[in-house]
Amino acid sequence: MGTVNRLIQTEDERVMAARLVEGRKYPFTLTITDGKPRSKAQNRLQHMWMNEISIQKGDLTAEEARAYCKLTIGVPILRSQNEAFRERYDAILKPLSYEQKLSIMSEPLNLPVTSLMSTKQLTEYLEGIIRHFGEQGIILTMPDDMRDQINTNSGEAPLPEPDTADDTSTLADQAADGEGETTASPSAAALSDVQRASMIECCRKMLAIPAQTDLDQSQKLIVLAEAKDDWKSMTKPAVHENIKGFYESAKAQIKSDPRVYPNLRAKAFDLFSEVLECEAKELGA
Repeated sequence: MGTVNRLIQTEDERVMAARLVEGRKYPFTLTITDGKPRSKAQNRLQHMWMNEISIQKGDLTAEEARAYCKLTIGVPILRSQNEAFRERYDAILKPLSYEQKLSIMSEPLNLPVTSLMSTKQLTEYLEGIIRHFGEQGIILTMPDDMRDQINTNSGEAPLPEPDTADDTSTLADQAADGEGETTASPSAAALSDVQRASMIECCRKMLAIPAQTDLDQSQKLIVLAEAKDDWKSMTKPAVHENIKGFYESAKAQIKSDPRVYPNLRAKAFDLFSEVLECEAKELGA
């Protein structure tokens, strides 16, 4: 028996799903996702955006844009929220090259990614597209009727306008501008010796990714997202804010202008060495 996806909206449907699980032979993986499957409005919107991205960038087709978004934005969402997807992806696709993964995302193979998402997950996916391409000067259309349908179906906060999307302040922001206190993330004093040693290794490996010369920007972002998910899966929630800080800082370095990259990187080493109470050279400086 293959993968079963079932929407549960009533008590009868819940009972039937429980019976299905009871009759299933071991071993199997059960993944429960909150929310409804993606809406038709969301589906129409992402297809419209792929065409707009293709037209404005001029160097890729709508299908290539779709494959790129699935791999660089969609896959990290599913890997972090869908255990069954993460296990299969990591076992089969993760070892492949970036080019091979990208090919698998598009026709004729067309690996399911967004079709596996709930409305909440697809809203997160669409927000990721807005932010990613907005940084490149790409303007994406958001019809009012689609905005209303998406927000109603998702039950989440309204989807941001392309030019107003923003992230909350993190350690990465502090590493970028040199302002703020390090209390945004657990300090070394709150970590055990084992946790601190683990976070030093995590930080060192994540901050090494922006400096890799054999990868382009997109490949670095893929590797970084996978590293973040791997570290979160191996550690307890108490250190996840630290991991998020390392991730956001490394991502900012990858996307930064080459002229500000050295200063941005130096500030990150200074900040994280202070937070982890270690020498900057232990983090790869």
